[in-house]
Amino acid sequence: MAFKVVSTVDRLANKLFRQDSSRVTSTAVDGQYSLRLFLDMRHNALFLGVLAYLVTSVPVLLGILSAVWTSDKNFPDACSSYDGQHYRDIAVNSYTYDSVKPSNVAFFPAYPLVGHLTYLATSWNAIGLLLAIANLSLLASFVLLVKYLQARESALSSCGEDTSKSPEVVGITAAQIIAVFAFGLFPTSFFYRMAYSESIFLLGSIATLLAIAQKRCVVLVALCAGFTTATRPVGIALLLPVLLYLWQQAPSWQRFLVRGVWIVPLSLWGLLAYIAYLWLEFGDPLAFAKTQSHWLIGPGYVKDDKLMSLLAFEPIWRVYDPNYPGYWEKLGPPVFLWNLQFVNPILYLSIAALVAVGAYRGWLNRYEVAFSCCVLFIPYVTRASEMCLASHGRFAAVAFPAYIVVGKLLSGRPRYLNIMLGVLFGALHCLYTVCFAGGNGFF
Repeated sequence: MAFKVVSTVDRLANKLFRQDSSRVTSTAVDGQYSLRLFLDMRHNALFLGVLAYLVTSVPVLLGILSAVWTSDKNFPDACSSYDGQHYRDIAVNSYTYDSVKPSNVAFFPAYPLVGHLTYLATSWNAIGLLLAIANLSLLASFVLLVKYLQARESALSSCGEDTSKSPEVVGITAAQIIAVFAFGLFPTSFFYRMAYSESIFLLGSIATLLAIAQKRCVVLVALCAGFTTATRPVGIALLLPVLLYLWQQAPSWQRFLVRGVWIVPLSLWGLLAYIAYLWLEFGDPLAFAKTQSHWLIGPGYVKDDKLMSLLAFEPIWRVYDPNYPGYWEKLGPPVFLWNLQFVNPILYLSIAALVAVGAYRGWLNRYEVAFSCCVLFIPYVTRASEMCLASHGRFAAVAFPAYIVVGKLLSGRPRYLNIMLGVLFGALHCLYTVCFAGGNGFF
């Protein structure tokens, strides 16, 4: 019996990581027990999503426990450094705004609002609730990501057929498995599991592109996008994919314009609702944007200088200039491995390069390229100079189509290489979590 179990697991592993695009299935050695888990797409998505979430969360958990063990922080506080404390204040005390100093209206409402409602209903620890919301959102994101990878692959394989029908889902490939694990092991993806809004943003973003891949009604697509605009300012990046989808669905440009009149505001309903709230509560509908001028790290360039600086990519390369306010040693420990500011430009450019490769090779579709470019472009233009590229490694991590390219690049490589890369990024995951949880100027 033990021999049968070992043989089954070995055969399953071989099929999971084999270097082709066939369906992932496996059968027990004696032919009597079939691993039905890999024959049903719904089970595949759930199983692989949960498995990837659990496996990639292990380094993060170890990092948090290490930080708690070596400091005086408790577990919830270790998971809520920096922005997490602001989300906690909003969840417990609601928003505050002062036009002459940093205010928490800079943080969009979807994530803290869910925390606030659950806090009112349960009176449990607010940080614990926010962590639960973030991790449940991430778990759902993993499952939806698997479904999305399946749906987009099926859509590609059915090109030229009747596009009025939703495509059937195909089996899981090695490239898709690698993409899912890369999504969870990217060095700054540990933020997904902290008291931050990244995971709920990812949930809305993946749901929007999944609805497009499944050829859902444009209203549903717009509603998903509109929810995402209430999670983070960069949620507006989904407007371009929605418009591209609307253009594809519209029979003529006149119908596109007519539908766009109400689809655009529907795609921004979360942002518009937040603007309305700020107007009614504080008398300033743009308070979330105006308060950003007080959340600075950089020297605050004047507009003309900022434009030239961005065009010259100054916020990127000057991170390594000792005379720059955002010089990496000034924003954290002097050891580069323990300093996220040192790797922020590297991570940001890595994601940008992956998106460029995916677009050039045709591995990413128009919606994925549009979303990824907007996700990278918006924070760079609006905050790169002011923040000296701080947090941009985290901002870039949510461009999830880049991990599809990782899967394509690594699916034909030897299995041991993929395992070694997984271990390496898992170690970085753990290290960065220790730095963040310990409060070592890590952002």
